[in-house]
Amino acid sequence: MEIPGYRLEDQSANSHELNAEGVPQDVLLDTLYGQHHFDQQIACIEVNALVQLTVKNPNVVRYGRDGRPLNDPDEYTFRVAHVPTPCMYPHCEIYAHRNGKRTDNISKGIRTTLRSEIAKLADTNRLEMLKLTP
Repeated sequence: MEIPGYRLEDQSANSHELNAEGVPQDVLLDTLYGQHHFDQQIACIEVNALVQLTVKNPNVVRYGRDGRPLNDPDEYTFRVAHVPTPCMYPHCEIYAHRNGKRTDNISKGIRTTLRSEIAKLADTNRLEMLKLTP
């Protein structure tokens, strides 16, 4: 499962709470170039659900000769920050964290898993999302 057009790095969002003057479709406006991306869908994700999401990467666990793990799996979490821009006050950014530290370096293997987990969160609001798609 994947959100069409979704990239894990450099994610952007608009806060419904802060968007009192606008509409959810405002998130489709590229404020840098002034273009609307009406060919993309809107994903409605509860911030509380996103920040509670924890995904472990068992692929990085090394094992000793006795078969016991030598290290814990990496743990990925997400944080949302309000980062207003001149043309978009409710603009927010979603940051991935690996083992509690913000990271932009995410291997392809775990990236697919993270996308899938975030897509599951968006899917819980699919009916609302479809109402908002232009």
